[in-house]
Amino acid sequence: MLTRLGGDEKIDIVHEGLLRLAIWRLTSPNGGERSTLMTLDIDGLPIEVFGH
Repeated sequence: MLTRLGGDEKIDIVHEGLLRLAIWRLTSPNGGERSTLMTLDIDGLPIEVFGH
């Protein structure tokens, strides 16, 4: 699946789909309006840490 969706010709389509999903997720709990408060969870981001 990653090989099929990761090609240069498909990356724009994947990007648009993810953007639409993010917009839907951010607006759906508020009846279509953007929320005024939000929590950004960055635990899953790959951040390189030194000294551990």
